[in-house]
Amino acid sequence: MLAGGCASKVHELDIYTISPSPIQANCHTSVYSKKSVVVSYPTGIEEAMGSRIYYTSQKYGRSYYLYSRWNSSPNRLLMATIERSLRHYGIFSHVLRYNSPAKADYTLETSIDEMVHIVSGDKSYALVEIGYTLVSTENGSVERSGRFRYEIECKTVDAKGFVQAVNEAYGRFGKDLACELSRGRSGK
Repeated sequence: MLAGGCASKVHELDIYTISPSPIQANCHTSVYSKKSVVVSYPTGIEEAMGSRIYYTSQKYGRSYYLYSRWNSSPNRLLMATIERSLRHYGIFSHVLRYNSPAKADYTLETSIDEMVHIVSGDKSYALVEIGYTLVSTENGSVERSGRFRYEIECKTVDAKGFVQAVNEAYGRFGKDLACELSRGRSGK
């Protein structure tokens, strides 16, 4: 009698999200506190548009974790982080989603320009770079623009450590963006 079959380990898929808690901040009283803003759907690099979690251990190569995924794309999660932060810090009187039919005073455009887990031996860090532009809907002029770059050491050299560091970066971005926008137009 032949007995057939194979024993193999089934890998479960780890699903992660980005949902940082607001960070305590001492921002200025916002010059936009009586204005409204539409948060545009963020754009960015390919790594920010899908569910794969990317890493690199080489100078020019990137790969992705086979058994780890985002529950939603990082750009969609960034949009939620921005909306939550602007409401939390009271920067605008109304914070609207990109698909809202309501007319707003400003549009906030953002882009994820870098998001990767950099692994080097038994150490690693998250590199996250996010740009923003606040545009007046009245005349199309740029009110304020800038870029934030975060290099955060990961507690572990795996997808989970990277996700924890990205959550920290998004939390810092929410605070930094709110404080930056509270100052008003560039040069004022």
